[in-house]
Amino acid sequence: MAKPKSEFLSALGQMFEIWKALADAVLSRGGNDNHLRRIKTDKNLLKKIVDLILETVKNIFTLRVSSSRSTDEVVAAGKYDWENNTINSQNFPMRELPEGTVEIEFLEFDYDPTSEQVLAEVERRNKLNTEYTLERPMYEEALFFGEQYPQEQRKHPIVFLHEPWRDSVGGRRVVVLLEDASGRCLSLYWFDHGWFRRYRFAFVRKSRS
Repeated sequence: MAKPKSEFLSALGQMFEIWKALADAVLSRGGNDNHLRRIKTDKNLLKKIVDLILETVKNIFTLRVSSSRSTDEVVAAGKYDWENNTINSQNFPMRELPEGTVEIEFLEFDYDPTSEQVLAEVERRNKLNTEYTLERPMYEEALFFGEQYPQEQRKHPIVFLHEPWRDSVGGRRVVVLLEDASGRCLSLYWFDHGWFRRYRFAFVRKSRS
């Protein structure tokens, strides 16, 4: 008979692993036990740690993707108050996607960036980060995001710098989710125009392991 597992002991084990990871990180940077004890005694330090964790988590979203529906169906499921009717199954056909989940991470800037500057920043971060990479999204992921996280675009416009779609005069455009006077909008903006600093830029987060 299999030995029953204890949820209590399992939880303790996870807590130990989390604490050990934190302690190892502090010690690897030259810290010591006194620095670790400050987490318990210094409320301001604890608040900063919590704020940093939550700040990171709030910009990461798990997205369900599949190719079981058409673009028109996914757009309709987004229940937008206004949508650019160019975003349809003819211009943006649903491509084959493995059914599962992806992680979307937002990048924010304290200046008005161009698309090239945003992509350059992603490349810079990828060279420094050994745990995961950020990759350009697909337009399908923009549509799934609008459906699954309808309230996020009310906070700030969300730009998906996917491979741009070319309009009838050759202009390069990408999907943007935002809110204006008409409500939640599914829009296309020009890739080659600049962006405002209040915009957030969505990228796919992939583990290197």
